[in-house]
Amino acid sequence: MNVKANLKVILMANDVEVAESTDPMLWQNVFAAINQGTGQLARPPQNNTENQSVENNNQLLQTPPNLGGSSDALSQFAAELGITKDEVEGALGPSQEAPFLHLDAHCWEALKKNTPPRGPQSVAPIALAGTVLGLWFKHLGIEGIPNKKQCQAVLRTIHISDKNAARSLKNTEWLQSRGDGIVINPAQRSRAVSLAASFCKKTALPTS
Repeated sequence: MNVKANLKVILMANDVEVAESTDPMLWQNVFAAINQGTGQLARPPQNNTENQSVENNNQLLQTPPNLGGSSDALSQFAAELGITKDEVEGALGPSQEAPFLHLDAHCWEALKKNTPPRGPQSVAPIALAGTVLGLWFKHLGIEGIPNKKQCQAVLRTIHISDKNAARSLKNTEWLQSRGDGIVINPAQRSRAVSLAASFCKKTALPTS
């Protein structure tokens, strides 16, 4: 009996899955480059649209990971939260590279002091990570939605994790699970924004 293998190429940043592709031309080129030891992928002929896309991608990859105070994405993120860019950078450390955010431990401690350990006003670790990562992905222009692995990677920047992620997400009204991904409920986006802003400012959450 013949068995057809389904091959895919997976791009990893440490233990975080950034992207994957099942494009046969891509994995064939990767396989050939590995066997030849060249480290160079064959580039198929491209039309003008494809050339422009490649050029845009190269410009993105050449941008330093630290976005800096002049980034449009950072400015838009801060504007949505209603706080300064410095507050966003200090609390979330936004980046274009995985894990995309680096949380501030003092902001996390303040959030835990300002919220109950359980109940409607509590905030689980995965809820915070999914919220701020979902908001940042929008402004960064990343296609797709953050997944649970990416959220756990964000939590590891302050040496914590959420062992009950599935249950925590189920109990978070403003977040919704989509397979292994997490999305912000459009009808309750204001709650996600309020949480992110309160985390950055180390203030109590507004009462609903």
